[in-house]
Amino acid sequence: MKKIIIFVLCFYSCHITFCQVINGKVFDSSTHKTINAASIYFNGTFVGTTSDNEGNFELDISKNKHIPLTVSAIGYYSVNLVQLSEDKTIKVMLSPKSYVIDELKVKAKSLKRKKNICMKVFKEEFLGSDYEAMKCEIENENDITFNYDSDYDTLIAYARNPIRILNKEMGYKITYYLDKFVYCWKDLNTVYEGNLLFQDMAAVEGNQMQIFNKMRFSVYQGSRMQFFRSLWADSLSSTQFSLKNEYGNVVRVKDIVKQINGNKYLSYPNKITVNYDNKTSQLIFLNKLIYFDKSGYFEGSSISWSGEMGRQRIADTLPNEYVALDSDLE
Repeated sequence: MKKIIIFVLCFYSCHITFCQVINGKVFDSSTHKTINAASIYFNGTFVGTTSDNEGNFELDISKNKHIPLTVSAIGYYSVNLVQLSEDKTIKVMLSPKSYVIDELKVKAKSLKRKKNICMKVFKEEFLGSDYEAMKCEIENENDITFNYDSDYDTLIAYARNPIRILNKEMGYKITYYLDKFVYCWKDLNTVYEGNLLFQDMAAVEGNQMQIFNKMRFSVYQGSRMQFFRSLWADSLSSTQFSLKNEYGNVVRVKDIVKQINGNKYLSYPNKITVNYDNKTSQLIFLNKLIYFDKSGYFEGSSISWSGEMGRQRIADTLPNEYVALDSDLE
């Protein structure tokens, strides 16, 4: 009997130690009314939940506590929360997109005949233009609306609902909350912002999972995720990455990675060129310190990318939980 009691106490002690649950409530910042069915999740992961009819939610953050928590809802801009507390209920205020929707009702008519052209450009710049991207399917294309700004020669895309993406090559369903998409024809520059939540495709049969894993591993090689994981582990050379500064001098991990209070940050004053398998990418750090962790997560808006990594899009994105296995090489 004593052994059973000790086991139970140890179980609950471990549960309390490793399970860190936060509670919150989601509101409209204009009306202060609660928002139901809001999505609360860690960007780029499988981990998420939704708010109930009164706007309440709870979520275990123990495995992702160093990553900002994202809150999204239809018709609202997403917000990212940091320094989460288990001691009190988190109050989340979302700003509505109503003025954007009103603008679309007026201007979208002029693009009705060009919808297919706009969608083609959007897919190439949002999903990508490689083989994986061509195998991706946007399940709710009708929720995407376009507008053209002739003064700046830019295509602007809006999504009334989260974009539902089916990545058939890697076996993922992706829910993407688009906050901004702007493509400039003049300089061929694309800017898009948003957050995404992953889900594995259901009912995978036969050797299909093995096919998915091989494709995921192929995408992982040379990716931003592999790069940051290699930086964290100080294993750039073994993963075939090499770094040089704008003068052609070799840059070492210790030259750009700073460790502060157990956390790791990127810090470098100039542009860095990353070489992987004879393919090059350029990185410009926009902040003095850029946080990243061992999962490959990094503060995306703090880096400007060009070259090979600059061309990587949603179709080339893997969830933070992805683990590369030796069997994927076979």
